Amino acid sequence: MADPSLARKETKLYRNMYNRMSAQIKFAPNKTNFDPNYSNNKEELEKVINTYRTFTGEGGLDMDSVIIRVSTGLDGKYVKNMELAEKRGVALKEYLIKNPFSNVSNAEYIFRDKYIGEDWNALAANIQKRNDLMNKTQILSIISQASDPDQTEADIKQLY
Repeated sequence: MADPSLARKETKLYRNMYNRMSAQIKFAPNKTNFDPNYSNNKEELEKVINTYRTFTGEGGLDMDSVIIRVSTGLDGKYVKNMELAEKRGVALKEYLIKNPFSNVSNAEYIFRDKYIGEDWNALAANIQKRNDLMNKTQILSIISQASDPDQTEADIKQLY
């Protein structure tokens, strides 16, 4: 007969695992309250929920952080867009921890919002992918040398 005191439990520890999934959550123009019924938010939220469940359920992993990165379009003033992104990040985080992830212990610490305001890097990446834009090289050059986002936007609109 086997000695039960010799039984052991194996645990694998994975560090620095990450997944860069993207959900295109939408907010009404100039609004900071999150509405899951706005635009295609329900479908985008399902992507987040399913990815989380894949790792924690099927994968058996303990999630220690989910970063919610929030940006805005380029319309309007840079400072205003930064404020919108910050408030939208807080609203989305609050929705997530109160609704689909209310059963997750320490959800308020796991879900973290990070706002960046206007996402000029994403704009440059999207321009780079396109082959149908006239003056593509010049526009990318202006963006790469930008120091004042509002002035950069005005310059691009005036020149092209």
